Amino acid sequence: MIIAAEYSFNHGKELIEDKFSLYLSEVIDVINLTDAMICKNKISKKKLWLTRCCIAL
Repeated sequence: MIIAAEYSFNHGKELIEDKFSLYLSEVIDVINLTDAMICKNKISKKKLWLTRCCIAL
């Protein structure tokens, strides 16, 4: 997975970077190591239709 954007409200990003930099780097590492394809759970309607069509035959 990638981090597509970062948002900061009331300088929250700076606060977390200052006080919890070790934890932040660990969270970022875990996000980068996560495989997005394994986490994907949506099935397209076309694939679902083809599956139902073939099972009905």
